[in-house]
Amino acid sequence: MDGYMRTLKRLGNYVGISKISVQTGTSHGGMVLPDGSIAKVQLDLAALKALSHDARTKYGLGGAVQHGASTLPPEAFGKFPECEAVEIHLATNFQNLVFDHPKLPADLRAEMNAW
Repeated sequence: MDGYMRTLKRLGNYVGISKISVQTGTSHGGMVLPDGSIAKVQLDLAALKALSHDARTKYGLGGAVQHGASTLPPEAFGKFPECEAVEIHLATNFQNLVFDHPKLPADLRAEMNAW
């Protein structure tokens, strides 16, 4: 961030980013194990909290965005406000909800799967 801020200043009068994206032990879609199952996420909430704090206090950003949270267990989501994360990205599970919805027409599902 220090290098980024120096570069913005050197280039001119730019506002820059409003939040910073991090992955504190997560990955989009999870880590697939050799048996095809998804590994349990080792989420580092202390790192997320520290990064959010530094983003706000040192760089004037809104905070940190946790990426790759789709494979977290439901009980993990209540912890993000405690860490002052400004966003949590859940694209994989959202896509699964849409693509696996029982009212999705079968021909459309087949076309999507083939694609």
